[in-house]
Amino acid sequence: MNRSAHVLLLGLALSACSTDRPSAGAEPAGSINPESAASASPAQALHGDAAAAVQRFGSQLKAELQQAMAAGGPLQAVEVCQQRAPALADAVSAQTGFQLARVSLRHRNPERGRPTDWQRSVLESFDQQLASGQPPGELMFSAMTAGEYRFMKAIPTAPLCLTCHGTALAPELEAKLARLYPKDRATGYQAGELRGAFVAVRPLEP
Repeated sequence: MNRSAHVLLLGLALSACSTDRPSAGAEPAGSINPESAASASPAQALHGDAAAAVQRFGSQLKAELQQAMAAGGPLQAVEVCQQRAPALADAVSAQTGFQLARVSLRHRNPERGRPTDWQRSVLESFDQQLASGQPPGELMFSAMTAGEYRFMKAIPTAPLCLTCHGTALAPELEAKLARLYPKDRATGYQAGELRGAFVAVRPLEP
C-alpha cells in the first residue's frame, strides 16, 4: 500500500473514532447551550469541561498520527502511540486540570491503559449497552464522588482500526508491537466492539 493510501486509511479510521464530531442531534462535545448556561449546575459545567479536555487530547493525537502516517506509514504511527500519546495526555492534563487517560479491558500498555476498579465497571457497562443496541457515540459516563469528578467516553472499534487491533496483522507490524508492547492484549478485536474509553478525572475541593 502506498503512502497516500495509508494516509487515507488513517483519516477514515480516525474520523470513525474521533471525538471531534458529535452524534446526530447532540451539542458539540464540551459545549453548553447558551440559553441554559446561566443555570448550569457544577456537574454540568464539569461534564462540559471534561468532554472538551477529551476532545483536545483526541484531536492532538489524531494530528500527530496523521503526520507520522504520512512520513512512515503504520510502523511509525505505532511509535507515536507508544511515545507521544502519553506525553500529550500529560500535557493536556496540565492545561485543563483533568487527569486524562485511555483505558481498556484489553489494554496494550499495562502501565497507562489498565483500568481502575470503577473504570472497569464503567467499561463493562459500556459493553452491555453496546450489546443492547446503544449507539457507541452516545456511550458516556459522569459522576461526582466525595473526592473527585469522573468522566468516561467510549472508543468503539471502527473497521479500519483492525489494522493494529484486529485478528490478522501485517507480520512487520506484529513484530514491532511485540517489541514495543510485550504484554499487549489489544488485538483480536472485531469491528463494532468496545476498544476502550477516554477518561478524565478532576479532584474536587473538600
